[in-house]
Amino acid sequence: MYAVYQVFSSVELIHALRWGVVAIIRVQFTVFLRGFMGMHFEANRVLREVKRLELRLVRMEERGH
Repeated sequence: MYAVYQVFSSVELIHALRWGVVAIIRVQFTVFLRGFMGMHFEANRVLREVKRLELRLVRMEERGH
């Protein structure tokens, strides 16, 4: 947000361009991190569900014996 503010409040073109590049890089980095962390959280969710199913199977086997 600060970089975007600096783009619009800059008087000189070179400063506006520099802050604009910073703003674009930060947005791209944020999008990348959200995508990466989203995949990571999804993998954790799947692993957690697999563990729950394994535990249910073990409990069912214990009841059967």
